[in-house]
Amino acid sequence: MKHAPENGSLGLEASIIDIAQDYLFMHLNSTGILDNLAFKGGTALRKLFAGTAGRFSTDLDFSVRDVGEKMDAVLDLLVESIKGVQTGPFHFEIQETPTIWFG
Repeated sequence: MKHAPENGSLGLEASIIDIAQDYLFMHLNSTGILDNLAFKGGTALRKLFAGTAGRFSTDLDFSVRDVGEKMDAVLDLLVESIKGVQTGPFHFEIQETPTIWFG
């Protein structure tokens, strides 16, 4: 988990990432993909409950909302919903990293 200090250039970078996350969530909401997902983890707690008082993290953690949902199918929809999207001043791409599946 990455955390940014409150001030300085890293603080500015964290602020920009935080705003970019908000734009991404607005986009994902407009596509309907969030209906299939549960947003969880530290970023979810901060964005939904703590606001700026919470610790900043760049991680966006999701799980399928419904037990039995095909994880790979939902992941494919999420990737397609994000890849190449331009929303506000931000352009989003997908960078593949190792995936750990639980369950």
